[in-house]
Amino acid sequence: AKMGGEDSSKRRSDGEDPGDGESKRQKSGEVMSLEQMLAKRKDEKKAPKLKFVSKNDRERNAEKDDKKKKEEAKKKSEESSKRRKDFLLQEEIERERERQRERDERERERKRRDEERVKEREEREKLRLQQREEKDNLMATSSLAEMNLLKLPDSERRERQAEKELEVIKRHYLGMKEQKKKMQKPSEKFRNIFNFEWNADDDTMRGDNNPLYTKRLEPQLLFGRGYRAGIDVREQRKNNSFYEELIAKRAEYTGEDVSTFVQPSKENLSFKNRDIEFTDENKTHWTE
Repeated sequence: AKMGGEDSSKRRSDGEDPGDGESKRQKSGEVMSLEQMLAKRKDEKKAPKLKFVSKNDRERNAEKDDKKKKEEAKKKSEESSKRRKDFLLQEEIERERERQRERDERERERKRRDEERVKEREEREKLRLQQREEKDNLMATSSLAEMNLLKLPDSERRERQAEKELEVIKRHYLGMKEQKKKMQKPSEKFRNIFNFEWNADDDTMRGDNNPLYTKRLEPQLLFGRGYRAGIDVREQRKNNSFYEELIAKRAEYTGEDVSTFVQPSKENLSFKNRDIEFTDENKTHWTE
């Protein structure tokens, strides 16, 4: 009680006791105004009041606080997940835009290549028609082209061989019809050991489209009037009229006088006598 009295005396001396003003007013006989009474009541209401809380209430309040914290944590997690999904969705949208941009670029590049390819094809077709027209004009003015002695360009030769080459490629990839082998008797197995005859199916050049093998050229005696050995001279003389036909066609197209080029054959008598055909009437023995 003594200490309490000392504390109260200290508060009074320090001026910290809120009731000092009121006590002074009561001692002095002053009356509080209405505003002062309302302010005093408001201060009393704001002042914290001690309240006894039971154990169950404390546990209940703790559960509420934990539940509230969990809900706040869940809400934050959902917001974070939503922001992450929005970010991923935005990133996916950007990637899709980039892919669409690349597809559009590839489509434009493909169209450009197609246009260039069509243009090149048209140019090649135009060049081919021009070459064909030049060749037709050349054939109309050249005797060598009419006699198939003019060398054709590679493009023209390839066009003529296109169908045959296509057939060979189809046969190569699609296969050929295999003929069934005939069964041989045991006694006939050794009969054809020394058979040197060729079978048409054993020809390795069969189906080859190489003009070197398909079209064999005959030798043309363009220079001089010689003859090939081992072949009848009379038949050669009948068939070997190439040089004379060439000069005649040249004279027909140019109108030149080519009589100086065509000279009568001056063959000796012994060579002519060798070519005389003997009949039964003039056939005599060498001893006669």
